[in-house]
Amino acid sequence: MKKVSFCLAILLLLLCQKVLSQNNDELLCAPGNSEYSARYIKLKELYVRMQNSESAKTCITLKNDFLEKSNYEDVVSRKEIIAQSYNGLNAINQWVLDNIEKTDFKSCEEAENAIKKGIAANFKIHVDNKELYSYLENTYKICPDLCVNLLLELKKEYGKDFQL
Repeated sequence: MKKVSFCLAILLLLLCQKVLSQNNDELLCAPGNSEYSARYIKLKELYVRMQNSESAKTCITLKNDFLEKSNYEDVVSRKEIIAQSYNGLNAINQWVLDNIEKTDFKSCEEAENAIKKGIAANFKIHVDNKELYSYLENTYKICPDLCVNLLLELKKEYGKDFQL
């Protein structure tokens, strides 16, 4: 009987710890809370530093040039890309290669080179800004709403030059 009581007590303590932990995360995630505000400010500062870095500027230029040459802005092309979204982030790249005649690229090779340069530039941003991406990941685990709110704000602020 003592073993059963002891096991139930341990189980109850673990359950209480889980509930308190969830409540603590919810409190940290409340807008206006000092922890929320501090995380928001730090995350935004890290993002702005990244956005203003040479690696981000290079990546943004490559991305915008690629999108401009892609000519996928018409409704039909957008629907085709969405239909191909099984390919994830590569859907636009794959659409360009499958529809090279609709683009301003002279060949698939030129498009593939642009894709490779864009991927390499994006990788460099992540390497150069490990602190940002680590902090973003940790903050997202505690407060996904904070991250979403900040990224929406930054998207409005930077428009087509938004880089993540």
